[in-house]
Amino acid sequence: MHVTRKVSSVPVSAPAPEASQNYSYSNLEGQDCARNALAEEVALAIAYNGISQAVMLVSPTDLEDFIVGFSLGSGIIASRDEIYDFKLSGCGSAMQAEVEIASRAFWDLKQQRRQLAGTSGCGLCGVEAVEQAL
Repeated sequence: MHVTRKVSSVPVSAPAPEASQNYSYSNLEGQDCARNALAEEVALAIAYNGISQAVMLVSPTDLEDFIVGFSLGSGIIASRDEIYDFKLSGCGSAMQAEVEIASRAFWDLKQQRRQLAGTSGCGLCGVEAVEQAL
């Protein structure tokens, strides 16, 4: 019997969380003014079984879903069941995720240590620890 575990209890149609900061702007003539929400990002460092793997800028919400998706998309794990546990720590602009994965997945990870060359983006590609990023 195959049991499918639900990764997230949040429905897909859930509204985005309210932004904590906004910015105001006006056209050059000063006639039209507007106010918009400012997107929030934090640096998230992910370590698997104690070994730093990646740091990236992410939205500070739904971090569990992001970690699972990153782990699957990067080929670090083959299924959600290979993540045994994880702990999030940090606050403000820097977060850390300690992810405990299955021994076989960890062995494969150590054999293929990631080699990403960032050609554009936020400048965090290739950074393995949050201390290097901030």
